[in-house]
Amino acid sequence: MAIVRQPDGARLVAFLAPADGPPPNVRVTGTVAVVRHGDRVLLVLDRGRGSWELPGGGIEPVETPEACARRETLEESGQTPGPLSLRGWAIWFAPGMGTGRSECCAVFAGTVDREVPFALTAEIGGVAWCAPGEEPAGMALIDRALLSLATR
Repeated sequence: MAIVRQPDGARLVAFLAPADGPPPNVRVTGTVAVVRHGDRVLLVLDRGRGSWELPGGGIEPVETPEACARRETLEESGQTPGPLSLRGWAIWFAPGMGTGRSECCAVFAGTVDREVPFALTAEIGGVAWCAPGEEPAGMALIDRALLSLATR
């Protein structure tokens, strides 16, 4: 049973507590960062998917999940968060992943002291700071669910 299913068939199937760790049979392949400035949350517009998302992406071979969350947040938004805390492990499946199995994403949370301007890129078509409950209608359903789960 999925926590949430997107129209493209991607689904979030579990969200585990940090102490539970990822399941041994599921690879940790990426990260997502819930970054706040005051009471607002950072979102980025992914041009390829056409959806608003939390910053995140794939872990490089010699990178820790936390280092990946920091790098992806900086690359996708220009923001550099302070200390990050692991909020949980998201187990998900997307039909286009090519692996045919579920994968795991480390979900972190952190804050920034100030908003830094960002020049849009080929990948990122927008950056927004949204108050809780005011996320754009075009926000990816999985990211909306992760935002809720990571901020409980």
